[in-house]
Amino acid sequence: MKRYLGLFLYWVALLATPLQTAVSAEPEQPTSTYVFEYDASAGFLDAGTLTLELTEFKDKYEILGRFKSSRALSKYYTWNGLFAAKGHWQKGARQTDSYFVRSEGSDDHFKMVILSKREVRLLEDVSEEFDTLARPGGTDLISGLFFSPGCYKDKLLHDGEDFYPVKTLKTKSTKLDPSDLYVSGKAQQCIYRVADRKQRRRKIYVTQVEQQGMTVAAKIRIGISFFPDPTFRLRQQYSTN
Repeated sequence: MKRYLGLFLYWVALLATPLQTAVSAEPEQPTSTYVFEYDASAGFLDAGTLTLELTEFKDKYEILGRFKSSRALSKYYTWNGLFAAKGHWQKGARQTDSYFVRSEGSDDHFKMVILSKREVRLLEDVSEEFDTLARPGGTDLISGLFFSPGCYKDKLLHDGEDFYPVKTLKTKSTKLDPSDLYVSGKAQQCIYRVADRKQRRRKIYVTQVEQQGMTVAAKIRIGISFFPDPTFRLRQQYSTN
């Protein structure tokens, strides 16, 4: 337990500390900050809310996120998660440097993943010790799917623990229907095929729009056989600084 608390507090401190250069004690000031709110659904079921805060620096970025289950979903299952990522720009694409996720569920599920430049630390029981894993390749799922400038071009994505081979199947211009609640208008859709470690394949449909001079996912739909597709829709009301 002490080991868990120590590493958790270390990571919180790391994320709360502004990015600094090696030669200057002055923290680098962000160029912009955006807060995006997504409604998550599965068919007609309101699943919850995903909130993502993106802070941009000159050549780096930070993401803080939280998913909170809805009351409707909590009748069947509750899952809440916290996410954080730090990364940099490389050849016009986002590259993850460090990543953190902590999730809990109503079935006593618990998981904490801490990814650094060297390795991954995994904790699945607060009474146990952290496991050390090899660092997966690619960019984290949040950076790669929600905030990619155009369709994701790399061959791997990861969730901090596992990597997922990804291939762009199709790119097309589209239009999101007018809505009083969600972002709409002209858009680009990226259709990916993603495989997991068991080689199960599914399609992910990411519809991107231009907002405040940047590209952001306005809708993400994950194709799942025999069940309603999990979908994230970007609300119109979000804040920028």
